[in-house]
Amino acid sequence: GVRWGTQVLSERPLLLVEADPTRYLRAPDADPRLPQLAEALGDPWRVAAYVAFKQLHERKQREVQQLWREGIEESDPIAGRLRASNQRGVDAFLQDRPEFARLISWRDFVLVASIFGRFGLRNPDGSRAIYALCGLVRHSCRPNVAWFTLRRGFPKGRKR
Repeated sequence: GVRWGTQVLSERPLLLVEADPTRYLRAPDADPRLPQLAEALGDPWRVAAYVAFKQLHERKQREVQQLWREGIEESDPIAGRLRASNQRGVDAFLQDRPEFARLISWRDFVLVASIFGRFGLRNPDGSRAIYALCGLVRHSCRPNVAWFTLRRGFPKGRKR
């Protein structure tokens, strides 16, 4: 058997959102309307996740998008409900707040929010991340695994 404390997997996040989502919303190169959008939505984390995603290189964006594979909504009922709920929420929001309709790509927003909702993990340091493998490990009432985030050399939602 495997002894307690034995490392069995080491993985860098595909996308990491630091513990303070306002860093993404108030960055010097960020659209000044992003904090208003986050406040209107009532969810700075999803907006920060979207911003971090858009700052990734296109190749890394595709890696994140591939987690939402073809047919996932049919094969994974939770994923299907999550995506539908995110889409309904965006549709209702844009109905009430049409001034934000052209601020971001709402299609990408729904996708990133759905990926984070289904596969994202909250790390012990307060950051949130998407991993290619670790995100596929689901909750257990009798946990037998722990994880921590490597703090060097991973995409932080910034182009390199």
